[in-house]
Amino acid sequence: MRTGNSVTLTDAYSNGILSKEIPTELGRLQALERMLDPVAHEVLGDLRPEPGWRCLDMGAGAGSIAYWLAERCPSGRVVAADIDPRHLDPGRAAPLEVATVDLTREDFSRNSFDLVHTRALLAHLPQRDELVRKAVTWLRPGGHLVVGEFYILPLDDAHPALRTGVRTLAQLMGEQGTDVYWARRVPALLKAAGLTGIQVRLTPLTIGIGEPVDEFWRRSFEQYLPILRRRGTVPGTTLDELTKMLDDSSAADLCWFFVTASGRAPEAPARTS
Repeated sequence: MRTGNSVTLTDAYSNGILSKEIPTELGRLQALERMLDPVAHEVLGDLRPEPGWRCLDMGAGAGSIAYWLAERCPSGRVVAADIDPRHLDPGRAAPLEVATVDLTREDFSRNSFDLVHTRALLAHLPQRDELVRKAVTWLRPGGHLVVGEFYILPLDDAHPALRTGVRTLAQLMGEQGTDVYWARRVPALLKAAGLTGIQVRLTPLTIGIGEPVDEFWRRSFEQYLPILRRRGTVPGTTLDELTKMLDDSSAADLCWFFVTASGRAPEAPARTS
């Protein structure tokens, strides 16, 4: 599945700023897990996964959600799909399957899963709308789709270093196909794809307030700022300010939401005799 002028997972995750070839990427992914796993556990827990469920974790990353699902679906199947699964442990639990998959090119069979989960993945891909629609086709009747993505807030009155730094990071991500505003469209996409019972949860993400969010920011800055320095598109003094912001209470701010949207596939119609 690839359009002629699109960025693929191979481009964004093998060669871009999120590549697992970058030595700090595992630590950044684990910080993201510590920041967002409590939200995912609540959302997924509300769905009451059954022991025999078949689950797909799209872009499994460092694996925490796939492992969590495998513990709750011991007689089912949990597929941890990632373009680069080097940080995933296939021996962690019996129902766990680690799959090397470029979701922009490959497909799963219709009606394969009771649950499809994806977090901080689709916004990085120009095929994001199409992948939502395809994920819906992978659901069994009554199955659930859960999509989580970051949404950047307006920063016009933010600390100057934060405003410049985050906008530059957004531009840097945009160059490899990321849309930091796409999350607001997810609920409408789920509805248009035929899902019912749409639920939306907003999680505010601050900077300069404390852990675990600041740890994620710190690790992200450590990974991205050297790239910005090499490119020379942002003054070095601004980047120096940005690295100090986590310890500067005057720069504390609310700059992102994490949007988690979910919906359910319609039940199969009852058979009539």
